[in-house]
Amino acid sequence: MRSSVLRADTADLLTRIGYHRVAADGRGWTGWRTLRRGRELAHHSLAPGETVHLSQHRLLRGLRDAVSATPLVRLVHDSAVAEFEQDADGVSVRTGRTWWRGSHLVGCDGPKSGVRRQLKVRFPGHAAADHYAVATIRADLPFPGEARLHRDPPGSAGAREVTARPLPDGVWRMDWRLPVRQPQLTPDALIEHLRATLADWNGGAVPGYELIAAGDHVVQQRLATRFQVGRVFLAGDAAHLLGSLGMQNLDEGLRDADNLAWKLALVWHNCATERLLATYQQERRGSVIARLRSADQARPLLQPSTPLLEVRRSVLSGSLRRNAALLSDGSLGTGKLGSAPAYPPTGGPRSPRPSRRPAPACWCRTSRW
Repeated sequence: MRSSVLRADTADLLTRIGYHRVAADGRGWTGWRTLRRGRELAHHSLAPGETVHLSQHRLLRGLRDAVSATPLVRLVHDSAVAEFEQDADGVSVRTGRTWWRGSHLVGCDGPKSGVRRQLKVRFPGHAAADHYAVATIRADLPFPGEARLHRDPPGSAGAREVTARPLPDGVWRMDWRLPVRQPQLTPDALIEHLRATLADWNGGAVPGYELIAAGDHVVQQRLATRFQVGRVFLAGDAAHLLGSLGMQNLDEGLRDADNLAWKLALVWHNCATERLLATYQQERRGSVIARLRSADQARPLLQPSTPLLEVRRSVLSGSLRRNAALLSDGSLGTGKLGSAPAYPPTGGPRSPRPSRRPAPACWCRTSRW
């Protein structure tokens, strides 16, 4: 079962666009704890709503209901973009046998984006930035409501770390970070990891649990070389993939939408010129680059390939706690790995950001041929 972690700013965005049950559908964490071989390195108490964890099917349902509640948006299912053409006045898009006409096109069509492919925008990066085994279970763990990351967990052979994140109804998502080049875990091996971790957290005894779902996946990190080509934009997974070190790509995709929506609305309502739209790529691509750079700098420090002498030096210098802070940042939405971006002035021509944004649904006007 897939799940998503929302930071305070992205949870607030979903509430603003009409998904008012986001907090009720998810589970707010009471705290975060980072351990290494059973020794506590960091502990953070979290305020209600600071971090919300919810299942992907609940998130999709909430977004669908919010969009369906406004007459400004029309949902058309099973309509992948086959081709599009843009000119000085707008964009024409074909889905199946139907052509649509709009002022702009935003390609949010995932890592294998057909919009990006037709724009001939490259998508370079790491094909294997991290490797995770994942299990979703229902169990009573001895730290209810608290998320935790256990570095170098005993009993989990080959696992760099394991993370447990609570969901509603007694459900937990558990992620084991594995060596990138390690083959995918067999079902039996994943169960061994699960039972060893549960026993370690429960005084040596494996508590009763229900296995809901399990999987094994390799995480990519990629960044499109451009987020805008004329009247066509890229957003979300079509523009970037940030999966390692706890970073959640959903947050960044929602920030793309939040950044671009009000700008498109101002341009459409003749409150700003098209030049305002150029700040979307400057701001959003710049913030993603900064996050990817931080991940690339942090990843070598967290890999278990450091020679023994260097490990001893790192312990003496206190870098274990700094590494624990890096691991916590991505999951908590703090620091360079996780905090919401601050956009510096670009120095270019732009309209001032309004104190009250237009409704995010006012992205563009479309008509069907």
